[in-house]
Amino acid sequence: MITLYDIGPAFINGQEIGTSPFVRRVIYTLNYKKLPYKLKLLSYEAVEPTAKSIRAPPTGVRADGTTPRYTVPFIHDQDSDRDVAVSDSMRIAEYLDNTYPDTPTVMTLDTPEFSEVVGTKFRPLYPVLGPKMREILSPALLEGQRKLYGDPAPALSKEKEAEAWEAAKEGFASLSGYHKEGNEAEGKLTFGHFSIASFVWFANVLYGKDSKELQEVRSWAGGWVAQVFDKAERHPSMQV
Repeated sequence: MITLYDIGPAFINGQEIGTSPFVRRVIYTLNYKKLPYKLKLLSYEAVEPTAKSIRAPPTGVRADGTTPRYTVPFIHDQDSDRDVAVSDSMRIAEYLDNTYPDTPTVMTLDTPEFSEVVGTKFRPLYPVLGPKMREILSPALLEGQRKLYGDPAPALSKEKEAEAWEAAKEGFASLSGYHKEGNEAEGKLTFGHFSIASFVWFANVLYGKDSKELQEVRSWAGGWVAQVFDKAERHPSMQV
């Protein structure tokens, strides 16, 4: 059984959820592959000791350049003949492709490059979404975040926020033809698509399904972003 780890819980419309869009990439991948999984929600302080306890590797280093940094997502794939821990959403996708070859492949030759480009296009919104995310976190999660990462940066001015939204929109306009052909036309999806869908999911969580912000994101690239999200959401949850 695969166990996937996320930060949480947050409560949206009475539902308990995890909060990381990077974990959501893995959730979409598991659903698409029809691989059952358990989801465990962790406080910020519990991420590092939990990862170490299952031997999940760090995903980077802290600002000092030497101290290992542990972040979600990571998975623990454990059964009678397997005991493997993998960190980082893209490495998890690669592992799932290799370990479960009878499921649909999500990592194509250009997927790593495409996923990196997607992250770059969304980056202008990080200073906007960060403060918004704090609105859905519990006091305990907020305190854990502060202890781990320090005091949060102040929210952007309305003018700077508008500039960030426009920069992200312009960035996505250049992506509309990047991944439209081939597999997508046949209804197949890749990890690159899930990278897009996860950020649309995040906007939905933060602003709500009827918000102008979500509708703005869905309209990007001539509505292609909405199409990708809707296709990813179409696959039933495999969470047990």
